[in-house]
Amino acid sequence: TEILVYFNKLFLLNSFEALHQIDWLYIRIGMILMILSVLIAVNTYKGSIRENLFLKMGQNTLTIFIVHFMILYGSIVIIGINDFFRLNLNPYQAGFGAIVFVLSFALFIKYLDFIKLKLSFILDPIKKFWVRVYKLN
Repeated sequence: TEILVYFNKLFLLNSFEALHQIDWLYIRIGMILMILSVLIAVNTYKGSIRENLFLKMGQNTLTIFIVHFMILYGSIVIIGINDFFRLNLNPYQAGFGAIVFVLSFALFIKYLDFIKLKLSFILDPIKKFWVRVYKLN
């Protein structure tokens, strides 16, 4: 019967009093809407959408995720930033680190075309291989 009680608590069955526990969902949606409104306002104030950094960052989210994972957790190079900072950081240090990380990725995306051009000697053979494997045009 303990499993049944746990299941009822977990899925909020038979308990209208526990519905206040899911208000975090509405808080998160509100935060997302506020952040999006700020980004839209900056985009409107900034001007042209063709060469916009926000647009370019949105188009390269997979690249950002992969490089972020490699740098932070060391998925390919085995040693990442996470291995060096096992200590507890105070909020100021964590905030400063997050701002530096976001700005470094914005700079990375800004110069992504240049980086791809310099790495074309590696990327072109890989692209040709996958085109041949999947018979893509």
